[in-house]
Amino acid sequence: MRRDVAYDARQLSTGDTSVFFASVHEWGNYPGSGAATERGEGPGLGFTLNCPLPGGSDGPAVLTALTAVLRPAAERFRPQLVLVSAGFDSHRDDPLGSFRLEDSDYEFAEKPPGKPRF
Repeated sequence: MRRDVAYDARQLSTGDTSVFFASVHEWGNYPGSGAATERGEGPGLGFTLNCPLPGGSDGPAVLTALTAVLRPAAERFRPQLVLVSAGFDSHRDDPLGSFRLEDSDYEFAEKPPGKPRF
């Protein structure tokens, strides 16, 4: 799972059904990639999940995407290993993006409140 401003995972989504890639990211910073309609290619179709959010999104918006969209998809895939790339360019003080995450918002990538780990 990736949660940050930058995005490009097309190399992961082509033909590999053993990898499920999910991304919660700021929409529009890198045109041409990360649309919700991009779901993988060939045999890997359906093994990519994009949750693009608008600039200005805060912790509660990202948490909603993680719990309402990403969690059910991950539970269907049943991963043996979860790698998290929590890009700090989504922090409110980072000049690269316009997400508004606070320091405390990053802990929900590890374990959303009241929920077991992925």
